[in-house]
Amino acid sequence: MSEKEDRLRSLLLSGLAGDAARYHTFLKELSGHLRAFLRGRLSRLPDDVEDLVQETLLAVHNQRHTYDAGQPLTAWVHAIARYKLVDLLRRRSTRDALTDPLDDEATFFAQSDVEAASAKRGRQIIEAAAGPATLADCVYEAGGPVGGGDRKAHGHV
Repeated sequence: MSEKEDRLRSLLLSGLAGDAARYHTFLKELSGHLRAFLRGRLSRLPDDVEDLVQETLLAVHNQRHTYDAGQPLTAWVHAIARYKLVDLLRRRSTRDALTDPLDDEATFFAQSDVEAASAKRGRQIIEAAAGPATLADCVYEAGGPVGGGDRKAHGHV
């Protein structure tokens, strides 16, 4: 195990044994670790990193009794963080699918239906070139597991 893993694990175990100061230190140090972990996976959504760090810390706190001291701490924490990340991506994809953006000036100020359709098609081409098309692609880009196995087998590569 790494030195950081050992330190975090020691702090958590002390906290679980009742040492509130060491548990506070654990949460503080873990937040820095999570921030770096999630920042690397949310490079396209930097504004969501801090919210996700807080959600993950809360989940770690609420589930601390499930930690198996015989297992690596970072694997347990990263699993929780990945679940929170997938939840965030699902929420965003659902919200984005249910809303029609009002900030598309070209469509809003178009002189005719033909201009509006042309502007909308142009935006769709740009969005298709710029980002993932499915939730699975979002999860894959964020570094998470994609259910159902190999992306190559499903034609996602």
